[in-house]
This record gives sequence, C-alpha cells and structure tokens, in this order.
Amino acid sequence: MRVLFTLCALWLGTALYAQEVFWTEDFGTGCNQGQVVSSYSGTNGAWTLANSGSNQTASNTFYVSAMENGNAPGECGSSCGNDRSLHVGNVFIDAILIQIPADQGASYYDSGAAGLCGFIDCSTTDKRAQSPVIDCTGYENIEVTFSYLEGGNGITDNAVLQYNTGSGWLVLQDLPKTTCCGGPCNGTNQGLWSELTVTLPEEAADNPNVQLGIRWVNNDDGVGTDPSFAIDDISLSGTP
Repeated sequence: MRVLFTLCALWLGTALYAQEVFWTEDFGTGCNQGQVVSSYSGTNGAWTLANSGSNQTASNTFYVSAMENGNAPGECGSSCGNDRSLHVGNVFIDAILIQIPADQGASYYDSGAAGLCGFIDCSTTDKRAQSPVIDCTGYENIEVTFSYLEGGNGITDNAVLQYNTGSGWLVLQDLPKTTCCGGPCNGTNQGLWSELTVTLPEEAADNPNVQLGIRWVNNDDGVGTDPSFAIDDISLSGTP
C-alpha cells in the first residue's frame, strides 16, 4: 500500500508540473521567395523587422520562405521545399555589373572579401526580427524550443536570441553555431539543422506582454561563411 501511495504521489507531482505547449510558430508552407519578415503575418499576428544598429546599403535581411526549407533536427539544409523558415539572406546587390539575387536561403553577402567593400555595395548589418506579442498569462517555468542552423563567424557574423517582457530587449542566449553536412562550414557545405531549448527568465511568467527576437549582425569583413541563420518550429511551453 505504501509503495502504491508513493507511486501515485509521484505521478500526481509529475502531472501537476508537466510542461504544456501554449504558443507555436512554424512560418507556414509553400515555396515562395523574397518575402521580408515584416510582410509576414501568421496565426499569432504580424512579425516586424527593426534596425538594432548600423546598416549599409546591401545589409542582410530576414526572410520567411522555403528557400531555406525548415527541415527537422539532424537533417541537412535544403532550398525550395514546402516548409518555410525564418532566415537571414541577401538583398539585391549590383556587384560589378553582376546582380546577386535576393533570398537564396540562409546565405549572406559579406562584401569585405578581397577588399570589395567600397567598390560595390557594403553589407554591414545589425537587424532584429521580432515576434508578435505572446500572452504568457497563466504559465510559469517557460521554455522556448526551436529548430535552427547557424554559421557566420564568431560574434562578428552572428545570431542572438533576445526577449522583451515590456521593458526593452535583452539577450536570452547567444546561439551556439551548428555544424555542417559533409565537412566544415566553408560556404559550400549545407548547414545541419539542430534543436535547442532555452528557459525564459522569471519576469516572463504570467506576463501577457512577451516578445521573442532574433538579432543578426554582420561586420562585413569578408571572413564569415554560409550558412547565415535560419529558425523554424518555435514553441513556448510552461507549467500552468
């Protein structure tokens, strides 16, 4: 009887504190190209794009499309599938009479290579893609889970996950770089999708005014390599 009581107590405790998913974002389906994130509105509302620092004429930007397909964790990056992701890509650039098209997936323009910045459009970037407001009322111990891939170069070409609980944007985590398929991330090999879970701070608990943001910076020194950054299948869970 004592064993049965203990097992029941353990089950009840687990049930009471089980994580419950209450917000998701998968960015939809379809192989469109070139939709800037500020033009995207999902079931939760509209996403926005903000300048978080200095941006030059050919600065990278955030797109929502399947040009970087939102693959499952453990799968290699691919383009033009049917599962859209939020990713960092190029804008249209005139590079010595050669036009580099916008939104080639998680591929970014870094014109500092071979000292080209100054002769063609420069790409210094500091932008943030911002989620709609997320109502976390009634939940605590909130976790953010998502699939992503990221290349770049250290902290100079880099993605950072941020949050805002109504008092301004703060860093939640400088996202770890992911690996690439078939060898090193050298600009040729596709990125490998990974999964990460990050815990929001206590001020997000029971807060109706929470936002997530992805800040991408590129210092335009020509050193970083593709992939840039992509994210998909974001979910928030908490204990009621």
